Amino acid sequence: MQRLRAHFTAWALLLIGPVMMISPLVNPDLDRPIFAVSFGLVTTLCGAVMVRALLRSQGSRHAQSGSGLAAEASGAVVGGSEHELRWSTNAPPMWPPLVTSGDVPASPAPVLTLRTAAAFKRAVEEDGLPFTLSAMAPSYLLEDGLLEVSFEVIAGDRRVPVQVYPEAGEEASAHFAALRRALAARGFDSVYYAPGVLRASADPRPDVVGMLGFDALTPCERDIRSGDHSMWWPTEEDSDAPKSPVLADIDRFYGAVDGREAWFVGFLLHGLGVLEEARPEPPPEELGVFNVTGPEGQTLLVSLSAEKGLRFHFHRSQDPTYRDRFWRHIAAFAVHFRGQLDRQGVPEAEATRERPAEWWRLTRGVLATLGEKGQAPRGVGTIPI
Repeated sequence: MQRLRAHFTAWALLLIGPVMMISPLVNPDLDRPIFAVSFGLVTTLCGAVMVRALLRSQGSRHAQSGSGLAAEASGAVVGGSEHELRWSTNAPPMWPPLVTSGDVPASPAPVLTLRTAAAFKRAVEEDGLPFTLSAMAPSYLLEDGLLEVSFEVIAGDRRVPVQVYPEAGEEASAHFAALRRALAARGFDSVYYAPGVLRASADPRPDVVGMLGFDALTPCERDIRSGDHSMWWPTEEDSDAPKSPVLADIDRFYGAVDGREAWFVGFLLHGLGVLEEARPEPPPEELGVFNVTGPEGQTLLVSLSAEKGLRFHFHRSQDPTYRDRFWRHIAAFAVHFRGQLDRQGVPEAEATRERPAEWWRLTRGVLATLGEKGQAPRGVGTIPI
């Protein structure tokens, strides 16, 4: 912001000066014309000096740390001195150069991300650029699973995932190639920052996408949105409830959780900060509802009850693609978690009076009957707010 004010002042002086110099010609009756010409000349010279100094300063900054275009074009590793690191990037040329002090790459990953994000925010503010640091360690729910990056930037009307690497070798190049390809399928253009240039032709690593789990859910402090929140509702592409692939994923989820509800609920509540430790916790007799934030900052409801078990509900205005991916990946997590409990010989918690899996079986029966009659439900597992 300070640089913007300086630019504005300099160019204003440069424009006002000539106007004052020619004012005696426009207005012959002007008092003290010599003074107007002299003052206009001084104003013009001052503006010219300020503009020249600012342009030289900006050129020096970008020459020293413009690692994006220069490094990408030349393939040279852009480094820094013992106390300063100029980061390489594939970002567009209008992005700010990133310079950090200290031995940043040797920092632990969370510290590296924080310091790099802070340097980016500082550079944006100094240059007055229309970028916003929107999220730290955001996650994206993709077709194959969950993908996390260092931070996210809003540039104009675009969300840009940014990944920071402590080194610029083959491993980092392969990781970013896979990350970039995975996020491009969702329409994102990804950016990296690294101590050197990443090789664009690297073979993508296959393991950049992870599993969606309860740790991807955090408490949401905002009020619950009004309207219906449902486990599923018919869409143009998925209108036949008995044949819905999403309801098949919910089948898998209930099958994995069956008889282990207390363990699933306990781990979920521990992740949300409700329980101090991960321990079996039977679902409550009365319906409990939690407003949570999931991947990509999307909000959803988690409900718990002895009758219906652990459920996830999405606002009816949400993109069904997000809902569908969530159920598919959370079902895969439930099967994985159930397998871990079984392999470790973890005993089942004390059985509750009601079996949520039985409630779901009855619900599926009702949906099948409606389908036979040619009727479609408005939604399944709906919580009105």
